[in-house]
This record gives sequence, structure tokens and C-alpha cells, in this order.
Amino acid sequence: MLREILEHLDKEVAPLREWMDVLVMDRGYWGAEYLTGIKKEFGIDYVTRARDEGLDVIGHIECSVNAGDVKWVWSMENHSQFGRIKVRSAAIEGIPFYDEKGRQIGLTNAVVSEEKDLKGGPLKNGDGSMRRFYYITSLPTQRSPVKIRNYYRSRWMIENQGFRELNQRWRIERLAGRKFNTINARIAFALMLYNSEHIMKMRHPGAWQDQRYRLSGRWATGLGGLSIATYTPKGELGLFTTRQYGSLVEKAERRRIVKIIESAAAQGQTLQDVVALLHLQDNG
Repeated sequence: MLREILEHLDKEVAPLREWMDVLVMDRGYWGAEYLTGIKKEFGIDYVTRARDEGLDVIGHIECSVNAGDVKWVWSMENHSQFGRIKVRSAAIEGIPFYDEKGRQIGLTNAVVSEEKDLKGGPLKNGDGSMRRFYYITSLPTQRSPVKIRNYYRSRWMIENQGFRELNQRWRIERLAGRKFNTINARIAFALMLYNSEHIMKMRHPGAWQDQRYRLSGRWATGLGGLSIATYTPKGELGLFTTRQYGSLVEKAERRRIVKIIESAAAQGQTLQDVVALLHLQDNG
């Protein structure tokens, strides 16, 4: 799917190499052929994190580390879980890349990073394992391995400030189908809603705060489930769940009946006259 998106952008927008330098991808089973293809076909570099510690590329990294062939570079970071921490990173270049059949199809570079406390002691995961991370990239790593780690860490801004809100508010992760055009349309629609929301927040902060509750919780499932779109006589658009719309209809109907009763009382009509009028309007 990502390849289709890249091909579409390269063709319909502009060649990727003209407006994109580095593609940062979350850890996943991308495969050596896919990663090398990004550089060869589109002329852009990639940075990702190796997901499976059983991969051959991680074996090469560990061999270099264990042999003492790497130079560690220290840096300081602010961590959401551990606070201020120290990190040591090392670069390994020219690692063989193999396809699924075991054939070498190119080379890649890597960075290994270890997280430490301020005294230099190793930080650990919940299972007691050391917090060591492996990054794979087509960029040179020897000059600044920290830069490669920072590339990958920068995706957290998108993850926390963008995707999380799109996911929680607009349910962007719910697939409307499995074909590219369907998924593409779904994502485009969610992004338009996201942008519209932020425009409203900037232009009408007071009104936005008054109505924001309707965009939280279960209401947002309207993007992935049933919802009702209505227009006012002035052309204003409103989106409602079926329960919310039903409540509005009930209120409107009660107001209509109250007005009929008040008008009938003012004219000295009986209750039977009011009932007859209501039946007449319903049948009309």
C-alpha cells in the first residue's frame, strides 16, 4: 500500500526526490527489496527501526558491537517515561542486505543506540531487557549516528500530536475497504475534517468550545458508522448520530403540539378539536 501511495505521489504531485529527502517509517517487516527500492526508484533516503531482533542485519550489527569495532557517541535526551537520560549511539556501515531467497541485493547502514540513566546505568524495559534500538538507513551514519536516531524519534511528534488525534477523534484507523482508492478517499476525508476542526478552533474559539463536546467520545464514530447529515434553511450543515437526531425531532414535535394547544385554547376550542386537528395534519 505504501508503495502505491509513493508511486501516486511521484506521478501526480511531483517527483519525490524534488520535495522529499528522507522517508521515516515505523518499524515493520518492510523487507530488503522494498527498502533498497525506495532509494533506487524514487531517489529518496529511508530511516526505519528494525523490528525483529532475529534479522540477519541485526546479527551483523551485534557482531560489530561485540568485536569492539564501533565508536560510541554520547548524547542527552528528554524521555517521556524516564525524564532526562543519556544515550550512546554507534554507526555501522556497509551491512549486506539479503532478499527472501538469501541473495545479496545491496548494502545498508545502521545505528545502534542504548539508553542509560544519568549515572550511565542501563535503562530497562518492563521485561528486564536492556533498552537497545537498531535503526536501518540508506543515509551515511559515521559522521552523526545521533542524527539518524533523531530522525526516527521525530516521528513521535506526528504520532502524538497528529495520528493520535486523528485516531481517537476521527477513527482514521477504521478501514472503509481494502482497495487503494477507498482507503485513499477515507484518509483524505479524515484529514479535511481534521483541518476544518483546527480552522474553526482558530477563527471561532468561543463557539468551538461550546460545541466541542459533540466531537468527542462516541460521536466521532459517525465517521466509521451511521450518521445523519441535515441542512438548516440557511444552508448550515449539521452531522448527528441517529440518537441525537431523534432527540431533536422529539423536541421539535413537542414544540409544535404545544403551539397548537396554546392556539386552540386562545380560540376557546375543546380538547377534541385539538385532537382532530392533529389527526388532520398527520394525514395531510
